[in-house]
Amino acid sequence: MKKNGTGTDNADKKPRIGVMVGNYHTDLPTRVVALLWARMKEEGLAGQFYIGTESSSFMTEFEMEENRFDYLYSSLYGLCRFDALDALIVSLGTMTLYQATTSEESFLALLPDLPVILIGNDYKIQNGASLISDNYHGIYRCVEHLVKVHHCKKIGYVSGKDRIREAFIRREAVRDALLACGQDLPEDRIAKGDFSEHVDAEVQALLDRHPDLDALVCANDEMGIAVYRVLRERGICPGKDIAVTGFDDMVLARYMDPPLTTARQEFETICRLAFDKTLKILKGEKPESEIVPVPFIRRCSCGCSEYDLRTEEREEQSKDRLVHDVLIRRQNQRHTWISALLARELLLETPNIREFFDKIGNSFVKLKTKNSYICLLEDPAVLKEGEVLGDVDHLIMMMHQNGDRYTVYDLAGAPRLTEDASGLLQEMGLSEGIYMTFLLFYEENLFGTMSVEAEPSEIDFYYSLSLEIGSSIRNLFVSLDEQRHRAELQAIARHDDLTGIFNRSGFESAAAGFVSMHEKEKMALLIGDLDHLKEINDHFGHLEGDNAIIETSRILREVLGKHNILGRMGGDEFIGLMTIRSKEDIHMVVELIRRKCSEYNRHSDKPYLVEISVGCIPFESADFAQFDMLQRKADLQMYAAKELRRPTAIR
Repeated sequence: MKKNGTGTDNADKKPRIGVMVGNYHTDLPTRVVALLWARMKEEGLAGQFYIGTESSSFMTEFEMEENRFDYLYSSLYGLCRFDALDALIVSLGTMTLYQATTSEESFLALLPDLPVILIGNDYKIQNGASLISDNYHGIYRCVEHLVKVHHCKKIGYVSGKDRIREAFIRREAVRDALLACGQDLPEDRIAKGDFSEHVDAEVQALLDRHPDLDALVCANDEMGIAVYRVLRERGICPGKDIAVTGFDDMVLARYMDPPLTTARQEFETICRLAFDKTLKILKGEKPESEIVPVPFIRRCSCGCSEYDLRTEEREEQSKDRLVHDVLIRRQNQRHTWISALLARELLLETPNIREFFDKIGNSFVKLKTKNSYICLLEDPAVLKEGEVLGDVDHLIMMMHQNGDRYTVYDLAGAPRLTEDASGLLQEMGLSEGIYMTFLLFYEENLFGTMSVEAEPSEIDFYYSLSLEIGSSIRNLFVSLDEQRHRAELQAIARHDDLTGIFNRSGFESAAAGFVSMHEKEKMALLIGDLDHLKEINDHFGHLEGDNAIIETSRILREVLGKHNILGRMGGDEFIGLMTIRSKEDIHMVVELIRRKCSEYNRHSDKPYLVEISVGCIPFESADFAQFDMLQRKADLQMYAAKELRRPTAIR
């Protein structure tokens, strides 16, 4: 067996296969996930599915095109290197690469150095193989059927984006098929779609340009849904007034009205081949790339009339579908309510990150999730379109949940997931199941990933939940920033602008806590006053007076030390609290202040002296209730000291 993703042989470790899909809201990737998940279950293998979705087309309907952040999913796929994988299956044809500026080559370069089986692309890779449907001949037969059987003479085409390999091949096949039949495909007869069903505007524009089209060829069945919708809005009947064909043969195609003529991608065959080739790689064998045939499926949308499902097949499938739909609807209803309630809970302000993830861990337990974990980047990344997450050497695991137990961490003490992470995942019981991994982001802010051991039927719910958690993480960071800002403002409000020590209100707030902390110790209250400040101001200016105050503060801070507190009461007066062992410490402190002043004055080039008159009295915590009386006693001592000061501060 090949060495696993950590680069070390481990006979006890199940092979771990990563699967990457995009545009999960459409038919093809959902079938790919379901089929590969079933094979992994059957073979008893561990796996990680990276679920990319697509929101841009939905946002277009609500005129919110500026909220397009699907490009962030390119970074999700790059983060797979922290999951200790042994091989990758990449459904490149479903991804649309999420950003126009990323080529297939550069996207694949983001992935770790692992064997790769590509689905939906014939890109040549050294360590792996590719599987692609015969896109060319599949759609060629659709066009050929329209011209030769139904004698269509003016055909329009609803394309995918040409930067996608499959879309490019299909467009060229349509051109070639028409050319072989003596027709052409002018650019203005092409509606530039995106493989989603939300291309109504593009189809409308095409029909406005060419209202006399007799056929529409769709690059996939999803866009065929939009074509049916637009045609009916215009009073045009598919299959009678205009011929329509698709590509893929999605599940819905045979039940559309009329059933859709299409080219069938053999998803079951493709997924079986992809999985078998991955197993070959894990055994050290080299698989071959393949092109999978695409049969033409003739139904009624092209104008043919003899196709129909057998009555018993419809009835059997409708009963099964009804039961399935009821169960799914109940599950989705419960999940929708839970998601809304959890989102509301997460929006409540929490004092710290640990409490936030405690709520999430508790929620996963109540959801009866098998296993889950959430990882964050060291710092949130802000990415613009065209940018991909740069070098990241680790992720921070903030929460992991196993059944009815979960563990949360502070940022400082959280485990770090590196590329050699398999041992850590195993210790946490997180590496043996089949996980769905979702991106955690809000607009252009990328926070990390959420991985959940779940079945394909639960993906929609957990995707929705990941969006809620991403939004909540953003709110959390905003809240924490606001808390820090408030703390900074409070600190500023409690400190003296000139010296940086406590001001009067700050000292009074800190004094109670200091006394409480040292209630079993002896303490002393110190009052200090800079001598002759008015004289310094009058002779040398207020800037020099400020300098004398700053030096006084520095000297007192040095003497009291960082474990005691000091404040400026205003002007030239300072106040401090300190712990002492005996009254002798008070004499030592007063003498040390005198020596520090003498030392400063010896080395200073200022035309004045900095000297401090000090009053200092001992007290115990019980005396703090009469703090005003303590201050008066210390003041009396300080004024007595002033009687002995120099007559002038001028040298």
